[in-house]
Amino acid sequence: MKKFIAVIIAAMTAGGVSAQQPTQLRFTLEQCLEYAMGNNYTRAAMELGVLSAEIARDQSRMERLPSISASAGQNLLNPHGGSYGASGSMTLYGGGAIDIGIQQSRLQAEQTAVRAMQYDNALTINIMVSYFALLGYEELMRYQESLIAAGEAQVREGQARFEQEAILYGDYLMLEAQLASNRNSAEDTRINRRNELMTLKGLLSMALDAPLAVVMPDTTAVESLALLPVMEYYLERAAMTLPDLELLDYSVELAETNLRLSRSNLMPSLSLSGGLNTGYSGNVRGWGTQVADNFRESASLSLSVPIFTRGRTRASIRRSEIALQQAELDRLQGELDIRRMLTQNYHNVEAALNNFRTLTAREKAYGENLRVFREQFAEGRVRPVDMLQQENNYISIMYDYVQSKYRFMLQRKILDVYMGMEITM
Repeated sequence: MKKFIAVIIAAMTAGGVSAQQPTQLRFTLEQCLEYAMGNNYTRAAMELGVLSAEIARDQSRMERLPSISASAGQNLLNPHGGSYGASGSMTLYGGGAIDIGIQQSRLQAEQTAVRAMQYDNALTINIMVSYFALLGYEELMRYQESLIAAGEAQVREGQARFEQEAILYGDYLMLEAQLASNRNSAEDTRINRRNELMTLKGLLSMALDAPLAVVMPDTTAVESLALLPVMEYYLERAAMTLPDLELLDYSVELAETNLRLSRSNLMPSLSLSGGLNTGYSGNVRGWGTQVADNFRESASLSLSVPIFTRGRTRASIRRSEIALQQAELDRLQGELDIRRMLTQNYHNVEAALNNFRTLTAREKAYGENLRVFREQFAEGRVRPVDMLQQENNYISIMYDYVQSKYRFMLQRKILDVYMGMEITM
């Protein structure tokens, strides 16, 4: 984290940055994730929850120790006098409630830590959704800018031909309309990119006016992501690392400890208490002598046996038994749901990869076809309407291609999250 902060400071101070125009921060996916783990407000609250649970766990261990208190009283009016004492007590046996409480606090602390891990996974996925969406908008804008540049050239060519009466005025207007449509689409993409950037800043808990941009990685090696892990390995690895499955086990264990705690109320409890007391009276000389002579010690054992509690203990036990059964059923259903989700995600990645490969081939073919029609249009061999039809076909395929590319990359990286692997680009 210190190294990362140093990188940010260096980026902001490089080149004599002024306070009026701060240098734009350019984050890779890894930097986005690292920044979020150190700055996201909700994650910080989760860490405080973990700390609070650890304090409660440590406190439960102290319940084995005796409690000790001291008292002192002093009469300020005649006759002067005072009393002083110290007392303590501890539970020798309470049906195992203390040990069960310690185990319960430990499980709750561990459960809270696992919940924080679950949130980290969710935060990572949300950041990747926003990050890959931004990459898609960036690539889409490059395509759109090239279309606009080509459209401007086509309008100039069309105007010259119209003036030469080589094309109809309607054909020229279609060229202008296509250019206007492409510019409007590019503006829509810019707006979507700005909105998505705001979403990413919110996930990072970064000021909305912060000068942030994402770094375009080398996506030409996207096919390297096509080397999917074997499904059996993926499912086995996810079962070992996924916090969601671990939380189901904690729910059952906590339900078991609650049942044991309820049953402990049927057992007798034995406690030990003792005290030291002394005092003095102002009517008798010799404060020190009086305190020594009046010194008293006391010790006692107290046994409490529950006989009749109006059915409260039995009802509590029964409710705890039902809660345990519910937790066990929830675990079975949760495991089934999670494993089905993991399997479906794997198949979704396969489908996304196939779709991306198909659209890659189609984008290449339609792009080449458009290039040929543009050349023929420049040579006056095709009408503007025919060339524009090919351009619209290419735009449709190009949109689908970009979307499929980053959808596949996102879903492939989600598999890595589920397997507990480091997320890199």
